Formats: sequence, C-alpha cells, structure tokens
Amino acid sequence: MHFIDAAHDADIHTDFAIDSANAELPLSFKAKGVWEKENFTAQGRTGNVLYLSEPLRKPFPMQIDAAAAATTLHAQGSIDSLATLDGADAQFNLQGHDLAELYKLIGVVLPATPRYVMRGVLSKQGEVWHARQIAAKVGNSDLNGELSFDRTHKVPVLTGKMVSHSLDYDDLAPLIGLPEQARSAAAVPQVKGERAKPLTAPVRTAAAAGKKVLPEAALDLPRLKAMEADVQYEAERIVHVRPLPLNRARVHVRMKDGVLQLDPMNLGVGGGTLAGEVRINGNSNPAVAEEHLQVARARKANSPELLAIRERIEMQARAQIRVARRAR
Repeated sequence: MHFIDAAHDADIHTDFAIDSANAELPLSFKAKGVWEKENFTAQGRTGNVLYLSEPLRKPFPMQIDAAAAATTLHAQGSIDSLATLDGADAQFNLQGHDLAELYKLIGVVLPATPRYVMRGVLSKQGEVWHARQIAAKVGNSDLNGELSFDRTHKVPVLTGKMVSHSLDYDDLAPLIGLPEQARSAAAVPQVKGERAKPLTAPVRTAAAAGKKVLPEAALDLPRLKAMEADVQYEAERIVHVRPLPLNRARVHVRMKDGVLQLDPMNLGVGGGTLAGEVRINGNSNPAVAEEHLQVARARKANSPELLAIRERIEMQARAQIRVARRAR
C-alpha cells in the first residue's frame, strides 16, 4: 500500500503479511517512508480482520513500533475503528530528544526539553485524545499527570494537569535557548544521538546587579496560534539551582488567539514567594512580553545567595514589579 499526504509531507509504503501461526495477531505490517519531511518507519501486528471504514464489533488488538526522526513510539492495546482510530486504548512508551519536536510530528505545542522517556495510557474518543497515567523522565526531572488534546475545535485545545516532584534546574536549559546540559543527557542514556542545536537570540536585560546578556530561545510566533492550551503545572521541589535560591514553582499556562499567559505564576524564592503573571502577545512581530510580579512574603536566611535576594526584596518589598520588553 502506498500512502501520500501532501498536507503532512508524507510518502509511505506499507507491506502486509499473514502469519497463521499467530492466532491473536496474525496480520503484520511494515512501513517506511517520510512523514513531515522526516524519515519514518513502523512495524507491528493487528487482529485477524482488517476493516478500513466500518466500526469493529469488538475491540481490535494491535501493537506498533514507530519512529520519526529521533522520536520513537511503542504502543500495545486495542482499537474500535482502524479508519478513524476511535476507541483506541493502549499502553504507550514514547522517547526522543525534545518534547518540542512533537509539534512538527503531530501538532501538539510543548516546551523545549532535554531528552526524555515517557509512558502512560493513550485513548481516543471521537476527535479527543487522552493521555493518562503519564510518568516521564525528562533529563533528571520527573513529570507526571494527564493531558487531553481536543481537535473538535477550529484550533485544537490542549488541557491537563502535570506535576514534577523534583525539577532539576539544568533541565530548563533548552527552554531558554541553551544547549542540552551534559547531566541531562546522561540521565536518559537510552535516547541516543546528537540533538539539533538550539536557536538563540541574545537579549540584553536590566537587573539590580547591573546589565547582563542572557540567551533566550527564539520565539516561534506561528506556534502560539497553532494550538490553544489550559494546563496547570507544579514543581514541588527545584534542585541544583545555582543562580538564585528558587525552590518551587506553580503556574497555570493558558494559550489562546496567539496570546500566551502564565497566570497565576507562583515562585518559591528562598524564604519568600514571588507571585504574578507573564503575558506574551504573539499577534505583533516582534511579540510583546509583559510581566507583573509581586513579592508576596519573605523572611531572612543565612546563605549568601538568600542574603542577596533578601537585599533586593527589602528594596522592593510589597512593591509591584512591572517590566515590559520586546521578545527578539
């Protein structure tokens, strides 16, 4: 079978074979080609009949191993309709260099990350995909929770709740445009190969200690409009933080009509809390980013890092920090 889809830059050849010795999964398949301009391979097995359009009378067993670029998937479970994938209910294992690469492959907008391994349960009802019991290792950090991807709207919507019991600060490097850190890569040895270098845009920012040049990831404006999102995330503990004593975080991520909002955003800094919101409007080019942050509470601590933060907090205690800048 030859599958061509110009919308996804897909050109895939699939071969089928019957193995009568395997009563449960007699039909095997192998596919090879291109998906979204990336090399694609897949192989697997299905049940004893192949319906192309009609719903099946009972769940249809299947298993698949697929790879596109550096992303690999193993899934095993059942499905009601092979044509629409309705009723899919499968255990899955997913791994790759960067969760952000899933945007190109399946249209889900996720932040840049170090290499990862993830498992969970994937199901589909109508045009809504559900990923439950997600348990992932992203660099040295854990990531757990559930997500839903709803394609019934003109613009697909991602919703869910995720939590990291321990977030390693080094694992945030790709998010701000820095290369994947060696510690992050070493923590997931099963994901091989070199990852693409990040696009960085040096942005000059002002700080109380003086001006610094910090690398930031290039902002992809089309992605802000490709999907809507309503996702809650919490990092219960943040470790290996060297620049400042950041120890926890909680944020509600909303994305709609090209506007990304982190509201509310609560950061545990030393003995205090920094609370507020961040808003990025991608409807202009360059995009406009605005922050509204407020020191909610603070207490003294003995480490030099905390004393430095304490000095800044005392200068701005109970004050509103309003910074507007242009994303480069």
